[in-house]
Amino acid sequence: MKCPRCGFKDTNVRDSRQHNDTVVRRRECPKCHYTFRTQEQWERSQALVRKSKGELENYSREKLFRSIRLATKYLPLQDTDVDQMVNEIESRLFENKPEEIKSRVIGETVLDVLKEKDFIAYTRFRITFERPTSERELIRELQEIVDELKERLGNNRSTKAV
Repeated sequence: MKCPRCGFKDTNVRDSRQHNDTVVRRRECPKCHYTFRTQEQWERSQALVRKSKGELENYSREKLFRSIRLATKYLPLQDTDVDQMVNEIESRLFENKPEEIKSRVIGETVLDVLKEKDFIAYTRFRITFERPTSERELIRELQEIVDELKERLGNNRSTKAV
């Protein structure tokens, strides 16, 4: 590791600590004695996503962010809120550092997080994720969502109109 102060090419590791999926190292330059820290993190972009038809593609945090941002469009959420959701989803998905993950698992994890954070975004994402192909399937999906919402609201008077 190159020293950021003097550019010396060989620094010494003084201390290493594991924090979640990140390794923080305290380093010292033997030439100028400058002390600095580095962080090493498992590169999630190396994980592969197995699509529903069997093809593989590289994991993309940006793609996940965009899909959640689309589900939260017109809702009072900032990009930082969506970024926190993406962090939580990634934390769950990559807890065991898989080399490959099924797209269905990603979608289900997104649903779990959205259901906890914002029910409207959850509803939007679920309809897109489940892809009902007939009016009957759409009605079934919507009825399940209404039932979940009633349960969430505790079956109080405000749900009688639903």
